[in-house]
Amino acid sequence: MNKILRGLLSLLLIFCCIFAVCACDSPAAPTEENNGLEEPAELSTVCLNVAENLSSSDQSKKVFRTRNRTFVRNNGLACDLTCSGIAFNVLCKGEMRVKFTTDADVYFTVYIDGVRRQERLLVEKEKSGTFIAVAQFDSYGAREIAIIKQSQYPMALCEINEVEISGSFGQRPAQSERFLEFYGDSVLNGSNIYTGGTSVKTSDGTLAFGYLAALSLQADCNIVGRGGMGLYPKDTSTEGMNEIWDRCGTARGNGSPYYDFGRMPDAVVVELGNNDYLSDSYTDERYTQSIKEMVLNLRSVYGEDVKIIWCYGYHSLVNAKWGVAKKALDGLNENGSILYCPLPNCALSKEDGGDGYHPNVEMSADIAAALAEFIGKNIYGDQ
Repeated sequence: MNKILRGLLSLLLIFCCIFAVCACDSPAAPTEENNGLEEPAELSTVCLNVAENLSSSDQSKKVFRTRNRTFVRNNGLACDLTCSGIAFNVLCKGEMRVKFTTDADVYFTVYIDGVRRQERLLVEKEKSGTFIAVAQFDSYGAREIAIIKQSQYPMALCEINEVEISGSFGQRPAQSERFLEFYGDSVLNGSNIYTGGTSVKTSDGTLAFGYLAALSLQADCNIVGRGGMGLYPKDTSTEGMNEIWDRCGTARGNGSPYYDFGRMPDAVVVELGNNDYLSDSYTDERYTQSIKEMVLNLRSVYGEDVKIIWCYGYHSLVNAKWGVAKKALDGLNENGSILYCPLPNCALSKEDGGDGYHPNVEMSADIAAALAEFIGKNIYGDQ
């Protein structure tokens, strides 16, 4: 795929993920699935506790499908990592409400039948523990809903507790046959993607390159990491990937549970290195050892032949030490399972309104298009 086609794909990703009108604001035309559905004379209000439903021993009663690594906390589904959340099917009309608990303001993206809602869902700390209107449907119909966290775990620790609708819940959404896992820093987690300085308001992991690439490839994904993260801690205030790679969130404080690694990914994508180079304690030897440990950690849970895609080219800091990184990776690549993926520049300059480190929405779409092309060709054999 040449640069022109990649640019068109980037524009398509932006259009689909940003400018699409939400189905709940303007209900889509009935699909074949909805045709012939007769609205009951009276709709019952149904409320399900997400964590309780997921813990049911009867698989046929489970209606929620988790996204990314999650766990149960405070009788709710903890969504600490960026791009964690739930998906479910409904047959309903009227207002859909969700109860969240959160220790800080946090943003979510709502998808309805795969279409991203234009308005970001803000869950304010002061409304923690109360029901919030997530969507309003003027017509009775079947819909698939996904509620996905935009924010990073240092910004907010939160739970999805209950979902309330007028109608009925449908069959649990199926898993995709494709599954990717991503490990990365602020670029992967959407820091400052709306520009204006990194904050919960300007960050959105659901528009960052990893999640967009997975969406375009129709793959489920795990997004692991946070802003400021290196392979090892940059400083005492920031965790390193060596601390959380096997967790469902933070490793500090009470810590999050360990991940079970129960699903084998088609490939693991690593986007790390910027913050290692920024660390005052950086040395080539430490960087080399950190890279080796990351690869060996992944192989310890996924096997020697797991495909690892190591990203480079997207930032001057990574590029400055790419020779060191590649030498370390080459020494572990006798079986050819490590692939090197060049990505476009991710740093929007200060002159152009950025901070010199992070991409905006358009640049993230460019990176996503390049990565999706690489994965499609090298992992899935897509033409």
